[in-house]
Amino acid sequence: MKKIVLLLLLISFNSYSQKSLSSDYDYSISQPYQSIDGEEYFFNYNDEIIIVKRDKKNVIIQKFSTDKPTELKHTEYSISDIFPKNWVMEGVEQINDVIYFFYSSYEGKETLNERLYSKKITFKEGIFEPGFDKQIISTNGKVANNLQSGRAARFAFNYGFNGNDKFQITKSNNRIVAKYRRVSKEIKEKDLEIIGMQVFDGNLEKIWENDFTMPYPDDQIKLLDYTMDDNGNVYILIKKYDDGSKKDKKDKKDGTANYNMELFKFSKESKNAVITKIVVGDKFIEEVGIFKGPNDTMFCGGYFSDGGRKSGVNGIFSFKIDADGSLVDKKMFEIPLEILNQYENNKTERRNTRNQDKDKADYKNLKLKKIYFQSDGTITFFGEEVYYKELNSKNGTRYIYYNDDILVSQITASGEMGWTIKIPKRQISGQTGYGISFSHFFKNGFHYVIFLDNIKNIDLPKDKVPATHTEGHGGYLTAVKIDNNGEYTKGSIMDLRNVKGNLELSDFDKDAIIADSENNFYMEFSKSRKEDVLVKVELK
Repeated sequence: MKKIVLLLLLISFNSYSQKSLSSDYDYSISQPYQSIDGEEYFFNYNDEIIIVKRDKKNVIIQKFSTDKPTELKHTEYSISDIFPKNWVMEGVEQINDVIYFFYSSYEGKETLNERLYSKKITFKEGIFEPGFDKQIISTNGKVANNLQSGRAARFAFNYGFNGNDKFQITKSNNRIVAKYRRVSKEIKEKDLEIIGMQVFDGNLEKIWENDFTMPYPDDQIKLLDYTMDDNGNVYILIKKYDDGSKKDKKDKKDGTANYNMELFKFSKESKNAVITKIVVGDKFIEEVGIFKGPNDTMFCGGYFSDGGRKSGVNGIFSFKIDADGSLVDKKMFEIPLEILNQYENNKTERRNTRNQDKDKADYKNLKLKKIYFQSDGTITFFGEEVYYKELNSKNGTRYIYYNDDILVSQITASGEMGWTIKIPKRQISGQTGYGISFSHFFKNGFHYVIFLDNIKNIDLPKDKVPATHTEGHGGYLTAVKIDNNGEYTKGSIMDLRNVKGNLELSDFDKDAIIADSENNFYMEFSKSRKEDVLVKVELK
């Protein structure tokens, strides 16, 4: 009798697991290959993927076919053989079918010169091109270290690297910009910063370079974001503090902030930046970024609040950046209370409703993660509730990271408020934080939001609170498919603890997802401590 009951339970469990997977997606898994613990960069071109990895002793280049998927080539380079002793990794960027691997090297105390180099990887060969080790910058004077945060800082801490990169590398329209902070006694005495910038074409030939002295002392400004337009002009977004604290504060009585936002535009024609203050009427800017839109347009956008000492986000805003650096075509929209109240408990709903009359119904801890521009000018904002808690004990201090609901808002091509939706989730991590949050890509007129979730949330009613997914405890790979009207469907792709072939996968990383030009996306998982696999997901 016990055997029959057990058999029925197994049949019931397997049927439930099978039913919980969406028929809108299918996946295939590569043969296992060697696992490498380190920093990873994913790239694709046509029907091939290249993953560049770095651990303490080696740089590894893996080449895959997207068809099966299959590892085609695996090449390891000893760091001691191909880099100087004092090298610092600066970044990896792709331009068409070429991947550039940037690193710097300090010449020494006699000259104080910093040099930036690049090695080259082609998709055709999948290796460092022999003989290509190009010096593209040699500075006259020392360069300051960049204080890293986020993924790079976690990697540096976990794997024993100093994390002290000196050049910030970014790409736009097949151009590369390298930004760095110069160090000099004269500037240090004045407490000012000199920002060096050099812009290169797709072959790493220099287009222009210039040094810019920032107009405010270093203790008054915090650099928030920067990017480059199609013409090689560079934009830097700063937060300027009136009290020199570099900490966000608001007056206890009227909520007046101790900071304001400013946009700097740099170009080869002038050593002086064009400075524009970012003002959203009587509102306060809580989150802001610079973004490249369609047809060589530049935008500034983010979240605002109505004010108050402890106020959170109330709405979204966007500006178009004109050719002279000014802000035009301002759009501002409040986020509806009914969206705020979705997937919350009764106590939170009552508090939000009471606070609406006091202009205090808002989104706490909402961080702007991405703004996506469609070719017709439609703008979609992706935000996420992110916070952490500090736990102190006799064994030391540890941090618990929380990534909760995703808020997606759209401004139509005609400049109207389209829609706002809330995607419910509760994620928690006491580890690296890689396995929580989400990834986004746009395919065939749909937005796809990918994350690990608790299966209990797949058909969650709007009056229920999501169940929690904890990093390192399996989870269902989940896709939310959003159309241009804000309607969405949620589907489970696979259960990490019950994958095809009786596999159990782990070490999901939302930064290691890459979509191809067809209807597929790819991600790497750990099969065991010694083996990884590449998973291909087909969007049906």
